Amino acid sequence: MVCSCNQKRQDYFLEKSLKKTKNHLAVKKSNRNTDSELIEKECPETASQEALTEQPDDAVSTESMSDVSLNSKQSTGENSESITEKNILEELAAIKQPLDDTSYIGEYTDADVKEPNLEIAKGNGDSYIVQIGIYRLTTLNDGIGKLTAKGMNFTATDAAGNPISGIITIWNQTAIVTFTDSTWAYLTNGSSFQYTKISNTPNIQNDI
Repeated sequence: MVCSCNQKRQDYFLEKSLKKTKNHLAVKKSNRNTDSELIEKECPETASQEALTEQPDDAVSTESMSDVSLNSKQSTGENSESITEKNILEELAAIKQPLDDTSYIGEYTDADVKEPNLEIAKGNGDSYIVQIGIYRLTTLNDGIGKLTAKGMNFTATDAAGNPISGIITIWNQTAIVTFTDSTWAYLTNGSSFQYTKISNTPNIQNDI
């Protein structure tokens, strides 16, 4: 009889202890949910950050694809810059190549009297010696030429002692001398004269 009472007493206190523990856990869980709701209301940024940390795998994949696309665009831009730089270097290399002056250098006869009246020879550096004779008009013996892709520009001294300049162009074996900057009344701008090449060896009257 005594043992039965003791057992009932123990069962009573055990049941009471279990109930107390359950109530404590329920209160703690309720407080935790309340705290979470309070944080979300007062600090939405924090809640958003927590949500971001739990992004699905497809969101991460999208971000990775964006990075790959950006890297691809950057790579394409670098390639374009490299191609452009290469083109510029090739153009500069082509410009630096010496122009062919073989069609210019030589002796030419006047179209009117068929006498030698134009001499073009290689000068110092990249300059040329140009001597021009115009029948019954004048002779320019101190001309200095500069070869360009458009022709040979030259500058000389006219009969009045002033600078005179023009350009020589070649077509087949014909040289066309055109004056472009003249102050001498007898040689107006635009005046042109034709000469025919007879030799690749110029006959320079005097060195300049």
